[in-house]
Amino acid sequence: MSDDLIMIKKWQWVLGIVTCGLLMTSYLNELYSEDLWCRWLVSEGGFWETAQAVSLLAASAILLRSVVRWRHDLPSAKSIMIPLMLAVVLLFVAGEELNWGQHWMKFQTPRIFMKFNADNECNLHDMSCLRRGGVMWTRLILQILAALFLIIFPLVARAFPSCRRTLDAIALPLPPMGFVPFAVLGLLVGQVSFLTLWSVSEIQETLVYFVILGTIAVRSRQWKASPQEEGFLK
Repeated sequence: MSDDLIMIKKWQWVLGIVTCGLLMTSYLNELYSEDLWCRWLVSEGGFWETAQAVSLLAASAILLRSVVRWRHDLPSAKSIMIPLMLAVVLLFVAGEELNWGQHWMKFQTPRIFMKFNADNECNLHDMSCLRRGGVMWTRLILQILAALFLIIFPLVARAFPSCRRTLDAIALPLPPMGFVPFAVLGLLVGQVSFLTLWSVSEIQETLVYFVILGTIAVRSRQWKASPQEEGFLK
């Protein structure tokens, strides 16, 4: 078994453990929601929220490091733009998840955010204009992008070699097929009626972010080698 496949297997274990931890937290939150330790797990700036931000920051750092280290091994000079833009986006989303450190540094919400933010927090994704007709558009956009990049694109690349070559040429890091079920679980968890609103939103976001982290950790190693090597999309 190659080193890449071993790493994929390890990340599948990590994703499985994260999934079990989220489901266990959801169950405990139903029983002990008033306890301090439970509130720490599920609160803004708590354990799972911090884990989400850390996973995004780590993914962004790995991308930047890999682009600098393997920039001469990428398919083309232009293909460096996709990993760089993705790293910036992940960094921004990490800041949004932590409300830019508001809950840690205990600073008051700036007036401009108080005027437009639905939750009176220092972020852009909870702006009132992004909640219309009972739809939270930021969450919907996340779900659409997750479905495209973590499910549809890997399946299409697996089925059609020409599409795979196109995606390889722009250095778009696609998850291994073994990660796809976790992305599917994250997107379908909203259909599970017995889960609370916290469970739905946090399970979705945490699984998606950890799948992204695992994907980048695996794929960035493969930029040193030819993306056409056997096992690239296994």
